[in-house]
Amino acid sequence: MYLVLFYICAAIAAVAALNVILQRRTMHAALSLVVCLAALAGIYFLLGAQFIGMIQLIIYAGAIMVLFLIVIMLLDPYHEVFLRTENTLWTVMAVALGGGLFTLLAVAIGRFRPPAAPPGQAGPAAELNTEALATVLFQKYLLPFEAISILILVAVIGAVVLAKKRAGGGS
Repeated sequence: MYLVLFYICAAIAAVAALNVILQRRTMHAALSLVVCLAALAGIYFLLGAQFIGMIQLIIYAGAIMVLFLIVIMLLDPYHEVFLRTENTLWTVMAVALGGGLFTLLAVAIGRFRPPAAPPGQAGPAAELNTEALATVLFQKYLLPFEAISILILVAVIGAVVLAKKRAGGGS
């Protein structure tokens, strides 16, 4: 059952990622990215990494994508600077580079063999890993964690102020 769910999440992630690239409208591409990030969180949950799955949902699919959407709305994606040009050379180069990277990734994944646990020892429990990670993050690295959140808040406020000045509404 887990394998079937894994393949379903992987297919959703792949289709959503492809839609991010092929989508003409910026907002639709950003929403496809949210679907891709949510599918990746599902894969993390299936692999037993609940903490990483929740971080994927809360931080990336939630907070970071809200910032992306705010910036997209502030930049006016229908301005002539952002409209696509029909240059086939760039399209061919992008498809060739993407295909090469995909092939490299497929070969690397095919050759990967996870290390086996030593005889007589089980692998580490997921609960202990999550607890240890939370302890390190919220005790040892609490100050950098909070500094990043303040930095993101300042960036959003700065983007709003710059957009307001550009629109002529600033004082």
